[in-house]
Amino acid sequence: MSLTRLVPVILAFLVVSVALFVRSAGLGHRGLALGFAMIAPAVLAIASLMISLPHWSEPQVAIRSDAAIAQARRTARLFAIGFAWAGAAMLATYTGPTAVLRWRHGWQYGGASVAIAALLLGYVHLLATEVGARLRSARLQRAVMWATIACGVGASAAVAWLVYSGKLAVAKSDWAANQIFLAAAITLALLSAISVATKLRMVRDA
Repeated sequence: MSLTRLVPVILAFLVVSVALFVRSAGLGHRGLALGFAMIAPAVLAIASLMISLPHWSEPQVAIRSDAAIAQARRTARLFAIGFAWAGAAMLATYTGPTAVLRWRHGWQYGGASVAIAALLLGYVHLLATEVGARLRSARLQRAVMWATIACGVGASAAVAWLVYSGKLAVAKSDWAANQIFLAAAITLALLSAISVATKLRMVRDA
């Protein structure tokens, strides 16, 4: 399935997620805020499965083949959208006219998330150009897969730490940021797992 056709639907869900999260955070409804934040990992994981599962039953291809690179670009776009959601949620909650809470680090984490999203979109663009031909080499694509594994492991560890450290129950105003971190970490863990599983099923020289 084409990711391009899914993007408007994904973005609509995520915009609603951010709006409802900020509204709930402003009213101090932590449970509702967390529920609205979880829209992001759910929607992005479903989208990832929709574009990935069809490849599981197809003949395997080379890791640098056009089909494998196209899948890599789609996956990177989903990662970028995930980071963009986290950045938008953080900035909307803590900065500007939409701010409902005060936390001095909100703009830093929000800005960093948006910057990472932009870098990932740049990577997606370069993969499709002659300039980025080296990025399509088997060696670098394997390195990207290992980086994705590391991302998934790190994100899973972050989820465990946020849940068991009590960070979600803090009285300070960064409770909303911790919920955003949790949703973002779950998103990265799910996308990483689906991406790596698809890569191993799809390519014969991973």
